[in-house]
Amino acid sequence: MAEEQGLIVDEDEVNELMENERELSRKARLAKLAEGKGSKDLSVSAEQTSHLEKELKLATTNDDFKYFLDDLVEYSLKAKVQAIYHSREVGFVDSCSVDSEMVGLVLDRTSFYSESGGQIFDTGLITGGDSVFEVHDVQCYAGFVLHIGKILSKGSGINVTDEILCKPNLSRRSDIAKNHTLTHVLNLALRNTLIKPDSDATIGQKGSFLDETKLRFDFSFGKALTTSQLKSVEDHCQSVIDENLTVYTEVSDLKEAMNIATLRAVFGEVYPEKVRVVSVGAPVDEVLKDPHNAQYWENSIEFCGGTHLKNTGAAASFCLLNEEGIAKGVRRITACTGQVADEAIALGNNLKCEVDKAGNLEGEELDTAIKTLTASVNEADMSAALKAELRDTLQVYSKKLVTFKKAQEKKIISEVLNDVGETVACGKSSVVYRKDFGINGKLSKAILTGVQKKYKSCNMMLVSADSEDKKLFLGAMAAANKDQARDCQEWLKSAMGGYEGRGGGKKNAAQYTLEAPSNESLDSMISNIIQNAN
Repeated sequence: MAEEQGLIVDEDEVNELMENERELSRKARLAKLAEGKGSKDLSVSAEQTSHLEKELKLATTNDDFKYFLDDLVEYSLKAKVQAIYHSREVGFVDSCSVDSEMVGLVLDRTSFYSESGGQIFDTGLITGGDSVFEVHDVQCYAGFVLHIGKILSKGSGINVTDEILCKPNLSRRSDIAKNHTLTHVLNLALRNTLIKPDSDATIGQKGSFLDETKLRFDFSFGKALTTSQLKSVEDHCQSVIDENLTVYTEVSDLKEAMNIATLRAVFGEVYPEKVRVVSVGAPVDEVLKDPHNAQYWENSIEFCGGTHLKNTGAAASFCLLNEEGIAKGVRRITACTGQVADEAIALGNNLKCEVDKAGNLEGEELDTAIKTLTASVNEADMSAALKAELRDTLQVYSKKLVTFKKAQEKKIISEVLNDVGETVACGKSSVVYRKDFGINGKLSKAILTGVQKKYKSCNMMLVSADSEDKKLFLGAMAAANKDQARDCQEWLKSAMGGYEGRGGGKKNAAQYTLEAPSNESLDSMISNIIQNAN
């Protein structure tokens, strides 16, 4: 794909970045686990797994039960405690209690999913006798599944050889499964959107992560997706959900499964002899019978050991939140499903209504709306495609506002010139004029320059107040006729009297910005300055 885009992917850099991210994730997880367990180190290495296998003569954990998914059913699995891991310092112990803080339970079998393949671990409860063990994290080391957590209340505790019940949080697992299944669908949607028909190019998966709130998918592609491409990918994923397709899983021989022409496998990944095939919308056994059938290009088919939905309709909604580059030739998409997606979609729709309403505003109201809505849109967790559309609309409003402001400024300049002209006609060579338009250096200069050009014998002092910030602009420009020109610096200093301001200038032009004292109103200050100037 990179070659098709005229790019070269630096695989070493990509791998280094991915490894750095994995390390950061691992450190963050360990730091989270450290909460409430003091300085205990629950990390596991070959030393601990060797002890389990060779010293304790334990078989690895059977985790075939981790695929159960029905959050409406009370589900528990009977298992036996094979070992209790206290810490790297202490090693394995025979029992644990509420005083043990965080420990790791090794079971003979489990229904908990251990973190792997980019999917977050399960959480839940393990009960035994009068004790309840809360599972915070689940990791697999050399086939031994470690359930990391702590006993919630006083009781007899949990001992090695105890019979216990595994009770994973199936509601959380269901949300995780929604994100995992839609990660597969997203992979297919990207291929169908970005790759031209009959092309040998592909979108290569570079990594993924998913939990109960979001999914993240990294893929090889040479440039940012356009708004229309983002919308196409998002619509594709939602259409697969709406079709309520069955999600099929089947364990197959690797050699046979690799014959599937439409298979989305991770380049460079080493797979075992037996692989679990996950297919969205097409029975795996039928696909294996006719692996080169072109009709399966419309189905997501991947190797995966994660938990998945029974049908895509259970995901309910999909929202593509963000698309960004993370390395040369590698892009990342963040998305969500279910209730989180519903909330993101609702937020996006509400903001769209607000943006649409803002189109009827003008002037200062429109200016305020643009600033407020731009901040809201930028910060919102909403559809990336809709966000891009709203930004474009706000940009159109901004251009409309610029046109409006130019017209207003032109009107102000004309008004000031007419008023000053009447004063000059009465024989005055120095004019002090107040026109409140805030602190606007560009407009102030335009007014002063306009007066100088049109009324060459007129010295002009301009006063403009910003009542919201209690600030004042004071500017002066000398008459074009040098024999009638005043020293603007001296004139402004005289007008300011005891007030302090920031600014400066020369004899022919000067300006200052002043802030009203806390014990005086802005209007009182202006009145004193105008009186001094005259």
